[in-house]
Amino acid sequence: MEDALVVLASLPCLAPVAKQMLNAISYGLKRYLEPYFIAREEKIKAKTELEIFRTNPLRQIQFAQEFIHNTDGRYPSEAVQEMKNTINILLGAVNYTKDANKEESAPKEDNNEWYARFFDEAKYISDQELQDVWARLLAERITNPKGINNRVLYFIRDMSKDEIETVCRALRVFVNNSFIPNNIIDKISNLSQDLVTLFSLGIITPGSSFCWSAYVEKGSTLDGHGVTYEVSPIAEGKTEIEVDCYCLTPEGVVINRLSNECLSKDEAKLICDTLNEKWKGKATVKII
Repeated sequence: MEDALVVLASLPCLAPVAKQMLNAISYGLKRYLEPYFIAREEKIKAKTELEIFRTNPLRQIQFAQEFIHNTDGRYPSEAVQEMKNTINILLGAVNYTKDANKEESAPKEDNNEWYARFFDEAKYISDQELQDVWARLLAERITNPKGINNRVLYFIRDMSKDEIETVCRALRVFVNNSFIPNNIIDKISNLSQDLVTLFSLGIITPGSSFCWSAYVEKGSTLDGHGVTYEVSPIAEGKTEIEVDCYCLTPEGVVINRLSNECLSKDEAKLICDTLNEKWKGKATVKII
């Protein structure tokens, strides 16, 4: 846990995304710790110290370190555990935004309402697997704030651990963050049962009569979980392809981005073969 605080303190805050990550860290720590900080600083200097605490992220991290050590036992053990939960989630979010820190720009985030709601809920997440989901949720909000709204936040909050595991497992087969061919459902173990959970949660649209379509040309690709498919039209120029499928709802699209479950080689090949069969005479699909 102490190493986690060191990582937070040394965050490369010159990068735009890292600046927003640091702002989120500062907001989360300050929101939770300020009442305890005020209670500790009983002397007249408290006003000056409080202003430093409110404006200096490094002071917030320093106090967080003192708080979780709780050497004199003055802080409630439940509160210390909630702070540890929050720090674990923050550290995970830092790791998930490392690549984004190379970008020269980042979406602006002017409203702290979402972060207030997030940190009010995140402190109760003690399970490591669920902390990972919440870390990815925060990272996604920082890099794509318009995609993660309050509805998605509460959607994830209200799911049980078993439901989240089922959702992440089932979403691994969806292609291009949008669809799964309906004729492979019975070819992948337990998938049809998992889809029942996705239906009940509103992650996929009811029914199976939807048709996904797109125009492809040489060099076109479709993304899978941990795999990329190259789609090459047989004829010159653009070719329209389509497939009967199950489609993700808007909430499902967002949650799919949070899933880190990957396809196995056999599953990736099965999807590739299925699409080749469906688009025979129009386009060929290969794994790259």
